[in-house]
Amino acid sequence: MSKSSNLFGFMQLEKWRKEEELKRTKRKTLKQERQEQQRAHAKQAMWEYYKQFKDQYPSSIKQYREQIIEQICQGISPESAFDAID
Repeated sequence: MSKSSNLFGFMQLEKWRKEEELKRTKRKTLKQERQEQQRAHAKQAMWEYYKQFKDQYPSSIKQYREQIIEQICQGISPESAFDAID
């Protein structure tokens, strides 16, 4: 193999490596965006449920906010998430 073909091969490999890194970065960004959207929806669902039924729960339920949000993100209904704390 000549030096020029080795150089060309190296350049192609480097180009491929950069493209793969860009793909990984985009996948991470998309995953983060989905997680942020899911969390925003969970927070909204928690708030809507809490507004409607806050008289049924002690004021100390607020300390479990993150746990409730995580459960809603995992697909548990707001009612079940709140009741699991109670």
